[in-house]
Amino acid sequence: MRISKYILLLLAFLLISCSGAKYTLNKSSVPYEYLFSEIEKDQNRLESFAGSARISVDSESFSGTFNADIYLNANDSLLINVEGPFGLDVGTMFIGNNRFIFHNKVDNNFFSGSVSDFLNRNFMQFPIKISEVSDVFTAKDLLTSMKIEEYNIQNDQFFVHGFNAFIEYRLWIDPHTGHISRIEYLENKKIILEKEYRAFVKQKDLYFPTKIIIKRPLEKQAMSIYYSRLRINNPIESDRFSIRISDKAKQFNVSLQ
Repeated sequence: MRISKYILLLLAFLLISCSGAKYTLNKSSVPYEYLFSEIEKDQNRLESFAGSARISVDSESFSGTFNADIYLNANDSLLINVEGPFGLDVGTMFIGNNRFIFHNKVDNNFFSGSVSDFLNRNFMQFPIKISEVSDVFTAKDLLTSMKIEEYNIQNDQFFVHGFNAFIEYRLWIDPHTGHISRIEYLENKKIILEKEYRAFVKQKDLYFPTKIIIKRPLEKQAMSIYYSRLRINNPIESDRFSIRISDKAKQFNVSLQ
């Protein structure tokens, strides 16, 4: 009985030790350059991704909730299957190196073309551009070429304030995960975009948020992504990226228009 107690105490100690902070909350010993470098390394280590998510959208023109399956091979392909209420198939989107495909299953329309033909278009009813989709669903933010104005500690997190051209950035980095927990993009002192990352899980030595919240305050748009299933850096079957359409689908090649 006494031995069992010692084993339990040892396990508890190991769990506590493993759950410690990734970084010491001290800006002198952890410079922002190191934080940025480690964030970029972690983002580049994301080689494949498979997840199931519930997506909520709220805007002045549209509000709704969807389910989606997301598959990513970081080198060349992203596929998203979206379902509406009661399991209704809404659409499938594929982004390759130079190829874009979208199958609107509600209207049975099939759009294809080069990626550049679609970059500035919105993803379905969501307030994000096609060019932003991959980064949004994989919780990625680019931190290059930023002129740092302020670096300190706020609310038990690293805080960085900087500029890149006309865009101002305010971001908070969680010392436990080494991941951004919140980032704000400002223009003329007004927040044009904000992202929050919450409820992190750890897989393959990578931390990933299972809750992503995106807001565009000026446009009164918001989108939340809640992941219920994640597989990071595991092989993805090639047939996951296949899109099947019926012969009755109306086909549009945007590159030819």
